Amino acid sequence: MDTILTNLPIIAGVSLVLLILGSIVWKRASTYNSIQISRQGGLQHLTTLRQLLATIQQHRGITNGVLCGDDKLQSRLPSLQSDINRHLQTLATLDEPIRGTSSWRHVEDKWPAVQSHYRQWSAEQNLATHNQLLAAVLESVEECAQHYRLAELPQKDGESIAALWKDLLKVAECVGQARALGTGVAAKSKCSSVERIRLKYLHESIHNFVSAQKHSEYPTVKKLLSTIENKVLIMIPSVAALEYFDDATAALDEVFSVLMSE
Repeated sequence: MDTILTNLPIIAGVSLVLLILGSIVWKRASTYNSIQISRQGGLQHLTTLRQLLATIQQHRGITNGVLCGDDKLQSRLPSLQSDINRHLQTLATLDEPIRGTSSWRHVEDKWPAVQSHYRQWSAEQNLATHNQLLAAVLESVEECAQHYRLAELPQKDGESIAALWKDLLKVAECVGQARALGTGVAAKSKCSSVERIRLKYLHESIHNFVSAQKHSEYPTVKKLLSTIENKVLIMIPSVAALEYFDDATAALDEVFSVLMSE
């Protein structure tokens, strides 16, 4: 009994230390779990933003083809517009710091006008407005990655998920612009000097990216590059708008599939 009483201060001290250590471990575990849950939500938002980007890119290509004189793709617009509206509704749950940014407000404000009024615009105005809208979506992707600290998530090759997404989404937008421009060129069977310059620039950007990548061989993208060079960038384009749009969409899907597999 005397031994127990003698050691009581030591026992109490050890117990206090263990209690403090346990509290620290619990707090760290709780913080880690909270960060992981937040990042998981961020990844889900990032995926929906990617889907929003892809559908608006399709909308740009189809509407440009329609405005340039080919109505064959127009029947796809209603379901596509429904998809875009659904993605926007899902993204209404984004954290306030993201929803309050100028880029996201631009997306929410600009899309209704694009959906309702594109028919009243010239093909050039339609492309420019879509490009501005998509630039805002891409900026929102970067803001989402920063807000949810996704750059801290490592890749197996040492790259961060955010960096990988940024690079792949950049080339995806180049392919998307090439699809929109090329669909318009094919629709009117004429490639203006301005369109030729833009397409050559996009062709070079896509080619440089594909040549430097180890993630995939990108055979479908390379096929699109060949089509642009041999059937679009010529005096009289020799590819149908519908065929070109679908081939370019397959190339874009290939880029997105690499992105989603990483």
